Amino acid sequence: RRAAHALMVGERAAWDPRTLAFGIARTPAAGARLLRSGAVDHWLRRSLDDAALAARVEEQARRHPADAAAGPARDDALLAMRAVALLDPQAPLCWGGIALWPDGLGPARAAAGADGPAAALLDELVAAEATAAFAALRDGPDDSAAARRQARLQRDLLRRRGWSGGAARLCYALNPLLPCRSARLGDALVVRPAEVLPALDAALPAAPAAPFLLDAELVAFLAARLPDRLEPLFAAFAPDQPPERQPLAQLRLLAQVPHRAPAPPRLTAALAEAARPALDTWRSRTLREQRQALLAEALAAGDFDRLVAALDDPAARQADRAGWQAAIAEAARIDAALAALDDAAPARAASLRALGREVAASLALAALAASAVAAALG
Repeated sequence: RRAAHALMVGERAAWDPRTLAFGIARTPAAGARLLRSGAVDHWLRRSLDDAALAARVEEQARRHPADAAAGPARDDALLAMRAVALLDPQAPLCWGGIALWPDGLGPARAAAGADGPAAALLDELVAAEATAAFAALRDGPDDSAAARRQARLQRDLLRRRGWSGGAARLCYALNPLLPCRSARLGDALVVRPAEVLPALDAALPAAPAAPFLLDAELVAFLAARLPDRLEPLFAAFAPDQPPERQPLAQLRLLAQVPHRAPAPPRLTAALAEAARPALDTWRSRTLREQRQALLAEALAAGDFDRLVAALDDPAARQADRAGWQAAIAEAARIDAALAALDDAAPARAASLRALGREVAASLALAALAASAVAAALG
């Protein structure tokens, strides 16, 4: 036990809980092994005569054994974090060699970047809801309800699939003043949603090469900044959604972004051009021509709402589908009638041949009778 403790504290001989907490925080894997072996609680009882602290540490080691399903690194980090919080109540949250206070998670995650060891550790911390466990140990279970709700929300944002979730969405949610990092905005400093459309218009090339003017970073920024009631609009940017729906989806989304009327003209034209193939899905030529006229009027006015209405009017879409289904039903009825006529053709031909023979026989008898009458009359 003395050798294990010396290893944990870096060969220092300071025998106190805070020094042990420091060693566990620096090397959480070795610290977790020491905790599960019972050496720490035994030392607390025998050397420091602190049975209450030893019981709490022992309880954490017993309640959190090594779990292969959860991953040994995460399990060790969680146990080490709990032990450090018990051994040194004034220490910050320690996770995988990183020490931070929970309210510093946002800046730390933003500074860690998109990937790398620090980013992976912080994402693992969020996925394990470590901030809620840390608050429960420091403040007690009754005072940590808000921390649990916050940790669960952060975990759900990290796990959400598509462009509106993941680490990017989590960063923007944790840092309300973090500027958008999208390359589609050029060098513009965009902090509020109202600054998105002018920046997009200014950075727009003369001829956009792709129909998608948004990228994952910009969608994550808008998802974090726009009201929660608009969350359904972001479902179209998930990986399992058809790509042909995304141009219209980005138009619907940008129509909800605060902006001055009229909208920037180049951006409006680029969005309409990207979503124009949606007009080809209208079946009725009359309705399609009406939509084209409405699209032209909306472009001239620079009105996003009218653009969306021109390309995606639910009532007109329903009428178009109903007309298409009625036309299909009528075509099927005509095909069935023609098929019935084809099937009955042999029977009708036989009936007509029999009728022809009967008519010919009748005419022959009539001619014979006329000849007999003429002969009788002389």
